[in-house]
Formats: sequence, C-alpha cells, structure tokens
Amino acid sequence: MRPIQHPPDIPSLLQGAASHGATNWDGPRNRTQLRAQLRNELDTLQKGLCAYCQIRLDSSIGCHIEHIWPRHKHPAMTFQWSNLVLSCADSQEIGPTRQMGGVSCGHSGGKSKWPAYDPRFISPTEPDCERYFEYRASDGSVQPAKNLSVTDVGRASYTVALLNLNCPRLCRQRKNMLEEGYRIISELRGNTTALRYFLDCELAEVGGRLRAFFTARQQHFLSFA
Repeated sequence: MRPIQHPPDIPSLLQGAASHGATNWDGPRNRTQLRAQLRNELDTLQKGLCAYCQIRLDSSIGCHIEHIWPRHKHPAMTFQWSNLVLSCADSQEIGPTRQMGGVSCGHSGGKSKWPAYDPRFISPTEPDCERYFEYRASDGSVQPAKNLSVTDVGRASYTVALLNLNCPRLCRQRKNMLEEGYRIISELRGNTTALRYFLDCELAEVGGRLRAFFTARQQHFLSFA
C-alpha cells in the first residue's frame, strides 16, 4: 500500500453526479462517461497500481472502481471523490482470479462483509499508510512492520486479513519478483553502471506508471541504489 492523495479538483462528471444527489451508479445519465473519466483520473493518480496490493491495474485480471468506505453502508459517499480508488480485479474476472490463487482487495470476502466503519482499517488515503507494512522475500507475504505499537500491529494485521493481501496468488507473485530482483542484483554487483540502470528501471516511473509491488521493491532494493 502506498499513499493516495486526491487532488482538490473534483472530476467534472463526478461533481455533476454529486450535485444532483445521486446515491448509486444508476443515477447519473452519463454513467458510462463518468466511469471512464474516473478510471482515467484514478489510474493516473495511482500511477497504474491497485490501491491496496499494488499489482498493475492493466494486468490480466483488470480493475474496478472501489469505494473505500462501502457504498451500501454509506450511500452518501458513493460519489465522494476522496472515497474512490481503483482496485483489482474487474468484476468479470473474480472467478479466474480465485482460480489463480485468491481474490483480494476490494473484492475480497472480508471487504464485501465489512461493517459500516472500523477504525482499525488502514486506508490508502492515510498519508503514512506505507509505514505499517513490510514485505518478506522468504515467502512473499506482507506483515506488520517492525517497531510498531501494539495498536498499530493490530491495525496492520486487521487490514491485511480484511483485504486478503496474503492470498497464495499475491504471495507467489511478490516472492517471485523479489527473488528475481535479488538474483539480478547479485549478478550485477561488479558492474556499477548496469546495477544502477537496473535499479532505475525497478524504482523509477515510466510514462507516469510504477512497477507492480512498488513499495516492496523500494523496501528491498533501494539500499543498493
């Protein structure tokens, strides 16, 4: 998870939907255009990554517009700009995603049964959300970061479980990514130029987008830069 800060300028079509008091996607007449605008705006804002697990939004399982605080519990927040992010996966890909090793993030079982509000949840809109988590190369899991308070460990554990961030699919992908990264770093240790180029490719934006699991890459590879 990495912080998402919504800019103060609300997308024009979203502003229109909110001003007319719409509380569900069937309300706005221009809902197709609204969804397209939101997807474009949020994809740019999130630098191409899922708000929760940080897989690429353009991966094979796609993405959906996610309400951080569930709209069925908070209908007035349906079109609240700061409550919207993009999350994996597309609704049509839930079945294949489950077969690949688990559904996570906005479509996770925990999120779908979530109560109206729980202060333990760590939202990607919290400016310091990154500090709660660490990513382990040994098994690809995400765990509460070291040196957290007891309360913060509880928040991190709750959020990981709620979003199913340690499903086999995500753990496998993180583990493979980190193993491959460390293998390449080991091979390039004697070639400073090549190593710097590799790390630039891992950690820099390309066309306004970041590589999948960017925060895990940062935690493990930044010290070699």
